Amino acid sequence: YPGIVASADEADLVHGDVYALHDDAYLQTLDRYEGCGPDAAEPAEYRRAVQQVMLGGAAVDVWVYLYNWPTEKLTRIASGTFSQPT
Repeated sequence: YPGIVASADEADLVHGDVYALHDDAYLQTLDRYEGCGPDAAEPAEYRRAVQQVMLGGAAVDVWVYLYNWPTEKLTRIASGTFSQPT
C-alpha cells in the first residue's frame, strides 16, 4: 500500500482526493484507523500533518497522513499516482 512521504522538492507530486469533514471529531476516528491516535505505539506508522496542496488551481492547506517509518527499502512511485494491480 502507498504512503505519502514529505519532500522539499516541488517537482515531487502526490495525486489524491480531498474531502471536506463537517465535524472535527472525524479526525479522531481517522487517526485511530491510521494507527496514529493517542494510544498508538511509537513510532506510529503515520503522522497527521497539515500540507499545502493544489486544488482547482488554488493552494489550500489540508490534513494528510504522512508515512512515518523508514523508506530506504521501499519503492518510490515517481508518477505520484498509485494504481492497485488488478
